[in-house]
Amino acid sequence: MLQNHNSSHEKKCYDVEQTQAFLNVLMEEAPLRYQVFFALAIFGGYRREELCGFEFSDFDFEACTATVNRVSLYTPANGIFTSHPKTEKSHRILKLPAFIFDLVKHLRAEQAEKRLLLGDQWHESGRLFTKQDGSPVQPHFAYQWLQRFCATHGFPFYGIHQFRHLNATLLINNHEDIKTVSAALGHSQTSTTLNIYAHALA
Repeated sequence: MLQNHNSSHEKKCYDVEQTQAFLNVLMEEAPLRYQVFFALAIFGGYRREELCGFEFSDFDFEACTATVNRVSLYTPANGIFTSHPKTEKSHRILKLPAFIFDLVKHLRAEQAEKRLLLGDQWHESGRLFTKQDGSPVQPHFAYQWLQRFCATHGFPFYGIHQFRHLNATLLINNHEDIKTVSAALGHSQTSTTLNIYAHALA
């Protein structure tokens, strides 16, 4: 396992073989929304609140890019609400594999069918990930699903944030420079990236 020994709380994440196995089962057996969610998490390294904030308008299907324009947050006092990305650098455009855009198109078509079925009971939010009525999901919606999925298929469960660490580690292993990795993750400073991923750069 890839671990960060510079942190008191080790950041475990899948290795390349586990990631490929996870993706294979995900694409064969998971509902479409979770295929999209975890493909974006793995290949984009997005924060959970960024994933839940994505709208279909953030995806350029010609250029195969996705833009982080907002985050979706939840507090007991405010419920689900939309806010600005964490930092100025968090507002970023990433090029992603073409297959993800095919998945997003299918998800958009699936939502269109639900919208027709529900009629005026549908709450249009433009979001990729919605409740049954079209309104935004709670940011933790995929956590328990992932827990069950990992248990069913024999994968270690490290939470959703591990896919962000996985993305960074894969970029570093692919010999991307630290500025590129930092920009991809939306860190405000490269020092943040260096502090978290010094083990992978060693």
